[in-house]
Amino acid sequence: MRLKDDHSGAGDCARAARGTTSDSRRRTGLAVAVTGALALFGLTSHADDDGRAAQLTGQVPGYSASVANEEGYWYSRYSMMTLTMQSGLGVPIAMDQRFMMMMQQMMVAVGPAATDPVMPPVRPALLAVIYASGDPHYAATPNQQDFGTLRWQAGSPRLTTEATATTMTKELEWAKLFHRDRHFGQAGVDTFGSTQRFVGMVLATMVKVQFQAYMANAARYENSNAGDYALLTALSDGAEFYASADQANNQGPNAGPPAYPAENRYADPEAAAMFRQMAKTQFEIVLASHPASARDLSLGIQSIVWYASATDDVQDRSRAKRAILAWASPLGQAHGHEPADLAYKVRGLIEAGRVTSTERYLTAAARAFNRMIDQFDPAYGVLRDTETLTIDDVAEIAGAFNSAALWLGTRIDQASANAVFGLWWEGTVNLSGLEISSPAVNQMKGAYELLDPPGRGTTFQNTLDYRYPTVPLPELAGGPHGVAPVFAASITWDADDKTWHAARSEFDTAGAMHAADELIWFHSDEINGFPTLTLP
Repeated sequence: MRLKDDHSGAGDCARAARGTTSDSRRRTGLAVAVTGALALFGLTSHADDDGRAAQLTGQVPGYSASVANEEGYWYSRYSMMTLTMQSGLGVPIAMDQRFMMMMQQMMVAVGPAATDPVMPPVRPALLAVIYASGDPHYAATPNQQDFGTLRWQAGSPRLTTEATATTMTKELEWAKLFHRDRHFGQAGVDTFGSTQRFVGMVLATMVKVQFQAYMANAARYENSNAGDYALLTALSDGAEFYASADQANNQGPNAGPPAYPAENRYADPEAAAMFRQMAKTQFEIVLASHPASARDLSLGIQSIVWYASATDDVQDRSRAKRAILAWASPLGQAHGHEPADLAYKVRGLIEAGRVTSTERYLTAAARAFNRMIDQFDPAYGVLRDTETLTIDDVAEIAGAFNSAALWLGTRIDQASANAVFGLWWEGTVNLSGLEISSPAVNQMKGAYELLDPPGRGTTFQNTLDYRYPTVPLPELAGGPHGVAPVFAASITWDADDKTWHAARSEFDTAGAMHAADELIWFHSDEINGFPTLTLP
């Protein structure tokens, strides 16, 4: 795919191609995208008005890039809810009288209607301490209505800063979405969404409990550069989250103007101050680190962007810019031709370029992106040089597709990139077995969420948006009792046999929650995974 010379339209035209929940915006140009992309690879295919291609081996009729965009939302939610409230992969919060009273207060705060009472989960395991890995096979016959039956077979008590911090960020991001009035209803006004609004309150509380547990036993946690960067991201996100005046209205690069009164049910000035102070301390740790790999350089830049957007310290913002520029140069020169290596370059260079207004980094990101999708195999949905991909790798590749759509504008061929994304997602995420299982359409969601738009529409959304039909139901996914609806720790592509192998008995917390974040950020008209920031 050639690099375009015209660099105009860094956001607007690209954002129309992907990353929104509006069908009209998501589907624009998809028919041209599929045909054009396959022509670039010397192949032919046909496409209908939704850009559905018939080239992928094993493709489900009706699948498209816009479906992949919606599926990402649900895969993110399934993984987060399963880990943090069902799995038992860690030490749960004590459900004592004090905590139960807090939950009662939360139920009142979300403004349920008489016809829409809060339905709290039955026998949840709300994690205070999160293990780094586990086996997602169920330990008993699952009943999706009883979280007590959804515990996993095993989990190592190994603790890492990265696993805990990525989970905290994931909970913060989903709590934000559960507060969006357009999607989950306005408290005290709408007659839908009270249970999900309540879950948002619980998640906002769990983050504080988890950070307190981390601080009380920090010496037990394995540290790494990636862990330090993940913790800076979580603390910075939390500082803004608890201090924000408005979580009710949509936010993000594609968000429309505010439509509801500003409100933040999660507001906690004391927590905000603590997270802000701890983020400042963590910033010093990050600045003292020495990232060398493309992964560390990229994650480091991304974490500093989150911190710079959350601090009002002018000097720290200046230091943040210097660090971003210092790390962007070696990132741009980093070697590595595998998809994940290139994806980390794309993600980090875009962040560096957009917040410092440095064109050469955006141009370098475009080159890396074009190299990542060059010689893509549309027959199997596989990027060149794919062998073994960890869930962490898949997360960053998904993030590279999304960030390129949002920020690279005409530096790349957006229509072709969108077509490749849809085929890659269907092949590498769905057909590979990476998503181990997926619940029935009517499970793990409110009935109103099947409408388009949720709670307000009169028609139903495409069932493909919720689950891929060849991904098994949890109870049928293997073993004596089934497997939870989460991501496998890794997948391996056999280029000779054209087959995938998924590590279905392994769950990697940090990688899965990293993926869950990148996937929810597909919905850039609701959630902002790219902090609004300009560093002069």
